[in-house]
Amino acid sequence: MIWNLIISWEWMTVIWKNINKFIAGRKKQERSKKLLEYAGEDRIIDDPWYTGDFKTTFNDVTKGCAALLEKNQERRSLIG
Repeated sequence: MIWNLIISWEWMTVIWKNINKFIAGRKKQERSKKLLEYAGEDRIIDDPWYTGDFKTTFNDVTKGCAALLEKNQERRSLIG
């Protein structure tokens, strides 16, 4: 399996719990991030199943995705 990045929106996902198995020798900081880290926030996105607050979750996911997209577009413009 080839991959460049694992992004988690919250800490309790199966992937995040077992992330060291997926990374296998790579530096965790370089290859795994919480989605909101791209928006400059070091926090998880609350699961609306438990909070009942779907609007906040939607806004957080949108903010993180927009920041990730912007970062990737900046990186692509530097490459070529």
